[in-house]
Amino acid sequence: FYELLNDSVWDCSQCFSCTRCPRQNNPGGIITIMREVAVRNGLQSAKNALQAYSRIIYKIMSTGTQVAPDMLQPDFFPDWGPDVVDVSRNLNEWRRAIPPETMHTTELAWDVSEKTRLELFLIWKLTGNLQMIETLDEGIYLVLSEVMEELLDEHGYELDEIEPVV
Repeated sequence: FYELLNDSVWDCSQCFSCTRCPRQNNPGGIITIMREVAVRNGLQSAKNALQAYSRIIYKIMSTGTQVAPDMLQPDFFPDWGPDVVDVSRNLNEWRRAIPPETMHTTELAWDVSEKTRLELFLIWKLTGNLQMIETLDEGIYLVLSEVMEELLDEHGYELDEIEPVV
């Protein structure tokens, strides 16, 4: 089982098009559970697989938004194929041709309210997601904790006093 968690579980792209089990098991769902076990236990395979996504994790967890176009670079997303190369190569031309607000800067994607960010921070802390991040990448954990602590303190919450419920 641990051998699968350390290697093979990350080979699946979770397209959910694999043949279904006669017992109604869901192979893609099982892969999801196995990956979560690998992440929760801080296995090296999980650290390796998620290393390229550290910027995305930071962006989502600190701002509540998705990836900004400037973040789509081939060296960060080698598994996304040739489309990322095209996006990266043509981004400036596309901005001049179609200049929507979300493509002007990495700062603008969606305007997430402070209340929503506060709720997201509490959810990530209460569900243990922040602890999972710590097992994978202590550097990102420290930065995120600092960002979260500042907002939580402003609203009367102490990050260290909030215990995960899961």
